[in-house]
Amino acid sequence: AVLSLIVSMIIINSLNQDFIGIINYLLIIFLFIPSIITISNFSIILCLVSNNKIYNNIFNLLFFITISFGLGSFFPLKYYPASYHTIVQYFPISLIITNVQRIISSEAIYFSLFILSVIYSFIFTIITMFLLQNKIKNKQF
Repeated sequence: AVLSLIVSMIIINSLNQDFIGIINYLLIIFLFIPSIITISNFSIILCLVSNNKIYNNIFNLLFFITISFGLGSFFPLKYYPASYHTIVQYFPISLIITNVQRIISSEAIYFSLFILSVIYSFIFTIITMFLLQNKIKNKQF
């Protein structure tokens, strides 16, 4: 992961007209924390609800491919159709990706989008805790 981070830092600095300092990279890492929590909780919820490991793996693979291509990772959301953009712009992952794209292009970040993604991750954590507690209480492991 560290090697991937170093390679991506080199690529971003070579493609960007402005130099991105270590503070901006730390801000990017800080912005991705709610996203990591949300994805982890979503995967845990999926594993708690389903008993088949093959379906869990297939669904997680499709979920991550959807995140990569459909939420603005490769192409900014402004290039998607307006109806799709209005639906997807408030997903927690797309909020983080929007802020990271703004950091890379030397623009100010939307702090409200970060707060919204923290709220989403908190909600997913609460749901995960309740489901896990229910599974443990019923001894269904």
